[in-house]
Amino acid sequence: MIEDLETQGKSLEAVWLAWGIIESNLNNVIIRIHALSSNDQKANQLLKMRVSDKLKLLRKKGYLPKYDYDRIQVFKKRRDGLAHLDGIYYPSYNETEKSQLVDDAIEATDATYGLFDRAFSERPILPSN
Repeated sequence: MIEDLETQGKSLEAVWLAWGIIESNLNNVIIRIHALSSNDQKANQLLKMRVSDKLKLLRKKGYLPKYDYDRIQVFKKRRDGLAHLDGIYYPSYNETEKSQLVDDAIEATDATYGLFDRAFSERPILPSN
C-alpha cells in the first residue's frame, strides 16, 4: 500500500500512512506485552507515552533489536521534520529525496511488523541484538 501511494505520486500520503501503521503496531505491542486490555487504565497511561519512550521501553524489554530501533528512529526524525521546520521545504524536495523518505518509511514500518510478530509469538530478543 505504501509503495502504491508512492507510485501514484503521493509520497507524503505514503509517509503519513506509514506513521499510522507504526503507531498502531507500537500500541498493540505495548498492550500485548503487558497483558492488558485497551480499556485498562494502565494501558491508557502506557499508550499516552511518546513514541520515543515506547521505543525505548520495547528495546529495554527485549522486543526491539538495535537495528530496528535505529531504522524507526531515522524515519521518526525525518517525519518529525516534516511537521516542523523541515516540513516547509517538502514541496521543494526532489524526487530522490521523496523516494528516500518513503524508503525510510517502509523500513521503519517493516521493523514494527517484526516487532509485532515477536510480541504476539512471545519471542523477545536479547537487547544487545
